[in-house]
Amino acid sequence: EIDHAQLSFAVASYFRTGEENQLRPGHFPSHQLSIGNDKVSLVKRLTIEGLVNETVSAVELSIRRDASFCTNVPLLISVFEKLMVDETSHSLLAWSSVYWLAFQDKSLLLEVDKVIKSEKEECGDMLSIALELKDSSTMVDECGFIKSSWSNPIRLFCLKTLIEPMIQSIKEKVLMESFEQKFILRPDLNFEAPANEMRETSCGLEFVCSSLLAFVNGRTNTPSNE
Repeated sequence: EIDHAQLSFAVASYFRTGEENQLRPGHFPSHQLSIGNDKVSLVKRLTIEGLVNETVSAVELSIRRDASFCTNVPLLISVFEKLMVDETSHSLLAWSSVYWLAFQDKSLLLEVDKVIKSEKEECGDMLSIALELKDSSTMVDECGFIKSSWSNPIRLFCLKTLIEPMIQSIKEKVLMESFEQKFILRPDLNFEAPANEMRETSCGLEFVCSSLLAFVNGRTNTPSNE
């Protein structure tokens, strides 16, 4: 996250005109952190902030990364590519956490379903638009940000194409009690997205989807377009 903040300030400073000083962060606000033992609250937060938000963030960054090739600004391409890989790793961590929790208490999957249903209702009926994510350059503005008109369609695309199928896959494994031992031992976990495979494809969206689906399907290699 510190890397992400530094990159963000670097990009903002790069595009700043008429100013001598580089942009820098201010004072970090005071805050408190409480640690509890409420599994229901934990799985709800993981679903919203991890399964949904981190997955959507990874997909949005893949779109921004692909669109940045039209800007002829190498800095943007490099930054978006790093952020995309990192956000995919964050998403994988959340998926693994929910996966583990579900095997401790199967009833928690009901809480996951409630959150996903609420998320879909907030997106509205945009499925026909959401399933047509083809030209990334039309989804971002001149500064490389996702256009507001595309926010909900992209979110719904993630919910229908990635998140719901992945949850279904976890449910099937939980019901069959096919939990793999490696997910219990933290030292054996690997949440890193396969960055070295990024060079094999020019499509960021394909990279994100392949990384997530490979993880939930128990694969170590990047799956084909099946």
